[in-house]
Amino acid sequence: MKVRKATQEDFLRVHQFTAGCPPMENYPEHVYKIILRYFGDCCFIAEENGHIIGFAMGIVPHSFPGTIFLWILV
Repeated sequence: MKVRKATQEDFLRVHQFTAGCPPMENYPEHVYKIILRYFGDCCFIAEENGHIIGFAMGIVPHSFPGTIFLWILV
């Protein structure tokens, strides 16, 4: 297993992966593209044999330095 930062180019694969993880809310493809473009430093993908097996997205609030809000973990 390999964990790496997600990139904007991963948006479609992330969307497809999260769509298969009910009951998690699956956002439209373009939402993942925007999230990965602007918040990619806080998004991580776990891969095994080239397949996504996990995704984590966090948000770093500017008003709370040193804090990360974990939004998605699948």
